Amino acid sequence: MAWLQVHQTLKDHRKLFDAADELEITPPHMMGLLVSFWLWALDNAPKGDLAGITPRMIARAAQWDGEPEKLAETLIRRRTDIRWGAYFSPRGIDAEQMRLFRASGLTHIEFGTESFCDRTLEAYGKHFTFGDVVRASRLALDEGVYYAHFLILGGYGDTRENVRETIENSRRMEYTVMFPYAGMRIYPHTRLAELAAKEGAIGRDDDLMAPSYYISRDFDLEEVRRAALATGKAWVFPDDPQSALVDTLRLKRNKKGPLWEYLRKP
Repeated sequence: MAWLQVHQTLKDHRKLFDAADELEITPPHMMGLLVSFWLWALDNAPKGDLAGITPRMIARAAQWDGEPEKLAETLIRRRTDIRWGAYFSPRGIDAEQMRLFRASGLTHIEFGTESFCDRTLEAYGKHFTFGDVVRASRLALDEGVYYAHFLILGGYGDTRENVRETIENSRRMEYTVMFPYAGMRIYPHTRLAELAAKEGAIGRDDDLMAPSYYISRDFDLEEVRRAALATGKAWVFPDDPQSALVDTLRLKRNKKGPLWEYLRKP
């Protein structure tokens, strides 16, 4: 069982008082937040790497029930050396939030973008547009935050024409990497399961215990791969040899973090 040493000077430390004032709480409350977060980090981030941990998760780990942004501001004021990354939606991010997150240690963003085509985004039930994707990407780039886009190609409503538009629009993405996945996993009792059953992709009595995927009938993976790579952008398919580079960096060069920033292209 791991344990945590807390020095007696903590309760009277100037930075603790400063942080408590920033959050408008008492110093004992602030000390409790810190200890809660440190204890959580022992199990969940033992090397101090918070890549993939969202601001909300950090707030929950500290048992802070206020705005995650306020906790980020406090981390900045205390000048902690925490580096973190998170999954973001391209919707609703403004320049001030991005600046704040970057100042608090944000280094990597993985956008759950799904598509660069508005028609497909609407079919997927997303509440953002390709314009939102472009703006969010630019905010990250301007703040020096590494960012990647995770895409679902050939899902419900993603036609061959729509996929081509996604590939063409990828040319507008700068210094990033795209991770495309083919099709959508079908889960029971979902709208996608109903649609797949109507099209005969699955049986109506299929319990879906074994993984089943919905892939558009006109989706051709090799055609898509050739078109994507022809853009000159960093498209990394699941079976791409570039994926092995990340493993090499992690295992042989002792690199830490997501590491996909080494795969980016202008």
